[in-house]
Amino acid sequence: MSDGFDIDRIAKDPSLLVELCREVIELIDGETGSEDGATMEAQLREIAKTVERLEKIGVAVPDGLRAEKIRLAAALGIKKESFLTLSLLQEGLEKVLKDLKTRLGHVQKSSVKASVRLHDRSNQTKTSNNYSNKGRKLVGFEFLGTYYKPGNWKDLLTIVAGLVYEKHKSGFYDKVKNALRGTKLIYFSQSPRELHEPREVGNSGIYVETKWDADAIEKRSRDLIKHFGYDDTDLKIDKI
Repeated sequence: MSDGFDIDRIAKDPSLLVELCREVIELIDGETGSEDGATMEAQLREIAKTVERLEKIGVAVPDGLRAEKIRLAAALGIKKESFLTLSLLQEGLEKVLKDLKTRLGHVQKSSVKASVRLHDRSNQTKTSNNYSNKGRKLVGFEFLGTYYKPGNWKDLLTIVAGLVYEKHKSGFYDKVKNALRGTKLIYFSQSPRELHEPREVGNSGIYVETKWDADAIEKRSRDLIKHFGYDDTDLKIDKI
């Protein structure tokens, strides 16, 4: 099923799949031409009656009339075939949408459970550098209302950076390369060799330094979102 399609690319940008579906529908529907089916059927009936009357009285049927009869019959056949194909596509897409709604329902339930856990921690945001994460395990985090479950603290920074990048691809690197850095260490680079523990931000070709302890990871994550105009409270971290 995936032959000829970049599934990974579509999974990262579902709008590509939506656009592909639109193109397929246009392709199928475009084969039928712009003529109205009902009008074509009426024309075909009238031509057929005319041909029948001419044949009964022994008058030669004009070639142009016969050609038009054949053309209309063929065009109507294509319209019916296209209608059937579009109907099958509709049925398939409705099943996909039903499955998608079911999956989203499960995600929503998980998000609600996560929000309950986050409720008691909603005031955890601090402006100092001490986030008291030593010895604490990262359970997950919520960013802009969506809950994520990273494997570890380093994943937190990588995923947050990826989410911000997806929303601000244009000029992302220019904004972070100089603004988010230490006096000697750089935090983002297009060359992984410049970093100690580089991790790629999505598939951007931009790398983020992750050789930090949990407190520094949280600080870098919060500094990043604030640099792009988000509020500190947009990132809620669930830890035990």
